[in-house]
Amino acid sequence: DSNQPLSGSIPIHSQPILTFPPNASNLSAIRVSTTHDYTVAFIGTNDGQVIKISLESNTSANIYETISVVANSSIQADMNFDDDSE
Repeated sequence: DSNQPLSGSIPIHSQPILTFPPNASNLSAIRVSTTHDYTVAFIGTNDGQVIKISLESNTSANIYETISVVANSSIQADMNFDDDSE
């Protein structure tokens, strides 16, 4: 079966490596890719932006670019990379 709740005897604890302010756009999509020695998250928003985030470690991340794709139009959850991963 799919979509079953996770269970276990050892709780998982974590901390966010990046937070967005309360007045930020709603996040609508996420894709993660690795290139060379970097892991990059691409976060889509409900107002047409794609935020590029470099995941530096399990405790650090940096926003390094924000691109306007289609103003005032939500980035769909099924966003994909092209054949060149661009």
